[in-house]
Amino acid sequence: MTTLEKLRPVGPLERYSTARHHLGFYNNVALTARHLVPYDDESSLKDRIYGACATVINDYPMLSAVPVDEGSREPYFARLPKITLDRTVSFYSRKIHLTNDDDEDAELDSLLETQHNTSFKTDPGSEMSTAWRLVVILDSEDRSAFDVAFIFHHALGDGMSGLIFHRAFSEALVSFNGTPPTEVISPSREISPALESALYITISPLYLLKEVFWSSIGWQERGLWVANPTGTTPKSRYRSMRFSKDTTARLLSICRENETTVSALLQVQIARTLFSILPSTYGKLLCNGAATARRWMDVNAVDDNTIGCYVAAYSETYIRNALQTDDFPWHIARQSRENILKLIDTKGKDNPIGLLRFIPDVNKMLLSKIGKPRTNSFSISNVGLFSPKESAEPAATTSNAGPRVGKMLFSQSGNHFGTPFEACVVTGGDGCLTIGFAWADAAFNEELLLQLMHGVKHGLEDLVLP
Repeated sequence: MTTLEKLRPVGPLERYSTARHHLGFYNNVALTARHLVPYDDESSLKDRIYGACATVINDYPMLSAVPVDEGSREPYFARLPKITLDRTVSFYSRKIHLTNDDDEDAELDSLLETQHNTSFKTDPGSEMSTAWRLVVILDSEDRSAFDVAFIFHHALGDGMSGLIFHRAFSEALVSFNGTPPTEVISPSREISPALESALYITISPLYLLKEVFWSSIGWQERGLWVANPTGTTPKSRYRSMRFSKDTTARLLSICRENETTVSALLQVQIARTLFSILPSTYGKLLCNGAATARRWMDVNAVDDNTIGCYVAAYSETYIRNALQTDDFPWHIARQSRENILKLIDTKGKDNPIGLLRFIPDVNKMLLSKIGKPRTNSFSISNVGLFSPKESAEPAATTSNAGPRVGKMLFSQSGNHFGTPFEACVVTGGDGCLTIGFAWADAAFNEELLLQLMHGVKHGLEDLVLP
């Protein structure tokens, strides 16, 4: 096997993902986008996609990096000398034609679920593959567009990195002209820095002592729903739903009227729906949220066009009695927004991600959680609205000559060591909000998730009825 160029150590936040990947308990994250680029046949489309991949790989050195020695205490990133596109890109033909009015896409959900149960590991002695892959999804009845699933190792990038990839990929698709390569020589430039190298996260002694104390006693709040304990047979599940452009616009408008945000609204609606499903013995829910840490970083090191993993975390507790009201509790949604704003004001101080640097062996720490109760009820991650560089308008309204991206879907593996399920939220270039639910199969029965999806969808749509 070729000796790879060693780049830099894996950072503490990245190490959390390399450990989970090594243990087989969390494989990857994905952002899927519909690219509105007409094509004549699969052969010509393959040429265009390979050409676009070559451009994006050259522009983003992180795509040539792979984590090595994930099972050790000191994993590191190395550079692949080249990327063979036939190994990295695959094509899938839809069996069921989908219309633009469909709220659900069971075939795509199933494909993504399979991808999230497939790691990036290679057999010993084999050449290492990339820590990302593309699946191009074609519809034989519609050659005006195609879907591209960008699946990547979470140590390689965060949800926003998926948006960055598709923006660059869309532009490269339109500008492609020439003979496409089947192999791409990796760029020799430096890869993106680790979060902790670009941002010092201050951890106060009091906060550290408090977290160590609660972790050591394993105390759990009475009445808190956390689903089943972590299991030993990891299997990820995934389902998604989509809201129309009109409903999405109305949700945004009603949030502004009530001085809150879509993320805060979704947190409250999910908690409200869960309480309506769960037995009354459960009176509390703990929500974990993910937010970008890029806003606190030096733009010369990390900006909104950097592929890398740069997230911070926050949490919020919801009480049954406060949410089970006849009218929607907008005051709770405003409180949730204020909680997110408080996170922004901290600039990362005493954030849970800062504690990762104090864990000498993440693999050992994660293994110690098997069979233990979970600590949270659900998570939410909203990567926001996709828009091309040139305009903040939804891409579906731009000129046919420019990059155009429509529907998008955010997804990931179930978090077998963490929350029972995660709501993955994105608004595509078509102006439609989509919510993907990723969960660990052992955490709870699928029927609960289906009830949750139904309740969340109808609850949100009822809020914006004319």
